[in-house]
Amino acid sequence: MTETSFDFISINLPNPKPRSKGVTCVTDVMWTTSMMDDYLDDFEDIIDWVKIQNHRRTISTYDDKWFSKRNKTLAKHNVGSYIGGMVFEMAYVQGKHRQFFEKNLELGFSAIEVSEDSIPDMPPGVRTDIIKEAKSMGLRVFTEIGKKKPVSPMKSDDAIKAVLEDLEAGSEHVILESAETKLLRENNMIDVLPTIAKAVGLEHIYFELRRGYNLEQPWMELCEWLVQSLGPEINVMNIKVDECVWVDRIRYPLTTNQNLH
Repeated sequence: MTETSFDFISINLPNPKPRSKGVTCVTDVMWTTSMMDDYLDDFEDIIDWVKIQNHRRTISTYDDKWFSKRNKTLAKHNVGSYIGGMVFEMAYVQGKHRQFFEKNLELGFSAIEVSEDSIPDMPPGVRTDIIKEAKSMGLRVFTEIGKKKPVSPMKSDDAIKAVLEDLEAGSEHVILESAETKLLRENNMIDVLPTIAKAVGLEHIYFELRRGYNLEQPWMELCEWLVQSLGPEINVMNIKVDECVWVDRIRYPLTTNQNLH
């Protein structure tokens, strides 16, 4: 690691990459490759993954050259990349999920997200088979549980069962839909998340902080609540690229009374 100018002052620092806890996955919606390259020159130490979330342009605009250049640029900074789960869901309902996996490998993606939060639930066993299929092709698999519009708070037993099934099938980690976490917080159900984390391992859960990117949201309050409930080594995602700095400050404040906002 490069020596810093003020390394004689001691502060809490995140674990070095690669890491399984304290991971930050940012969402790339509109950044150009050159902008991303410049930003990561300064902040690659606190960004682990970039999720490409511009679903329409992923399908209709970006070509092989664009994706390959993007992935090579991210790899230079030791940052992984994958495409948001909505594109997988579209490929799945059209019967083209294997072709989608093959194209991901061709373009240099190292992981895929298997989700079903915007489509009808898959028939029993199909999700497990798809996870195993992607894994056998050499892809790292991330999955997601929960719905974007839950009608009631998630029960810990149901969540634990769903997470463990995905992990057993080969998923590396499981993403918890932000709407589910938000509902737990609103109902003051503070024991559910620690119960889930203890049962499956904190390193296997990723917490979404945002839902959508065009509106102001109290995502920092949610992040603070998660850190207070589970500690600074939570894995988080669904934040804008330049919001990674705020996550780092929430995880490791310089003082206990620091104004994070």
